[in-house]
Amino acid sequence: LPVERTGANMIIGKLWRSIKAQINKLANLFWMADPIAQMQYEYDSAVDQLKEGREGLAQYRALVERVMRQVAGDKKHVAKLEAKIKAYLQAGDRETASKFAIELQKAQQELAENEGQLAMHEKSYQNNLSKIKHAGKKLTSVREKIAKYDAELKMSRAEAELAELAHDFNFDVTTDF
Repeated sequence: LPVERTGANMIIGKLWRSIKAQINKLANLFWMADPIAQMQYEYDSAVDQLKEGREGLAQYRALVERVMRQVAGDKKHVAKLEAKIKAYLQAGDRETASKFAIELQKAQQELAENEGQLAMHEKSYQNNLSKIKHAGKKLTSVREKIAKYDAELKMSRAEAELAELAHDFNFDVTTDF
C-alpha cells in the first residue's frame, strides 16, 4: 500500500508542477507584455537597494565611530602603560613593572581585537557604500530606459495615428504632407 501512495503522490506532484509551469508561462506572458511595468519594477528594486544601503551605511558608520573611539582609547592606555613600565624599570622596581607588563599584554590584546573589529566594520561600511553607488547607477540606467521606451511608444502611437490618417484620407504621408 505505501508503494501505491508514492506512485499517486508522484503523479499528483508531476501534475502540480505542470500546472505551476503553465501558470508561470501565463504570468511571464503578461509581464513581458508591459515592458514599462517591468522597468518600473527594476526601478523600485533599485530604490529599495538604495534604501537598504543607506540604512546599512548609517548603522556601520555609527559602529565605525564607536570602535574608532575604543581603538584610540586603547592606544592611549597602551602608551601610558608602556611609559609606566619604563619609569618603574628605570627606578629599579621590577615587581611593579612586571604587574604593569601583564596589564600591558591584556591592553594590547584588547587593542588588537578592537582594530580587527574596526577593519571589519570599515569593510562593511565600504560594502554598503558600493551598494548605494551600484543602486544609483542602476536607477539612472532604468530611468533612461523608461524615458526612451516611453518616447518610442509615443512615437509609434503618433506614427500609427499618421498611418491611420493617411489611410482614411488616402494620401502618401511622406510626399503629400
